[in-house]
Amino acid sequence: MPVLQVRRAPIERTLVHGLSIGGACAASLGVQHPGLRVTFDQSFASLAEVSLHVGRGLYDQLVVSRAPRSCHTFVRCMQPILLRVAVFVLLRMLFKTGKGGTSLCKQDRMDNIAKASLIKGDVFAISAEHDEMMHPDIARRIVAARYGRQATEMVRARVLCVPGGHCCFFGDVPELAHKYATYLQTSGFLHG
Repeated sequence: MPVLQVRRAPIERTLVHGLSIGGACAASLGVQHPGLRVTFDQSFASLAEVSLHVGRGLYDQLVVSRAPRSCHTFVRCMQPILLRVAVFVLLRMLFKTGKGGTSLCKQDRMDNIAKASLIKGDVFAISAEHDEMMHPDIARRIVAARYGRQATEMVRARVLCVPGGHCCFFGDVPELAHKYATYLQTSGFLHG
């Protein structure tokens, strides 16, 4: 059902805020509804990239730490290859198309960077300084995908870095809550 029918408000007056994996849903809505405002909150660049990032930590914990000391160099050298194969297999299984063309997820592989470049509405992104799952640079990359890498002032004005780990709340820091509210006012979303 289109957002306009549910909200009964102009699409330009609607904002979706996607936290973590919710950023992929928010991005999809932003692509489907030109003019919709999207806030990515501690989201990922793509499912493949976050799988590799998390996989590195798991590989160190589960494989390297249990391998004989004499094999550590070999095991570490194999990490990039083994992780890429594991992520490839994981994504093939997740996005596998069955009979009748059905799949578990849409075939966009949850690529928020690619989707951000297609969004026509306003985009804002929040990252966490000590996020153990998502690199803090992803927020800047998402906004740069929407507005272009040359729009450095626009990127700087639409990225917020929150102290803490994954899923911390920007509203807990008054200055950051004020910066987000200021963005909403200057972009014309909030009046006051």
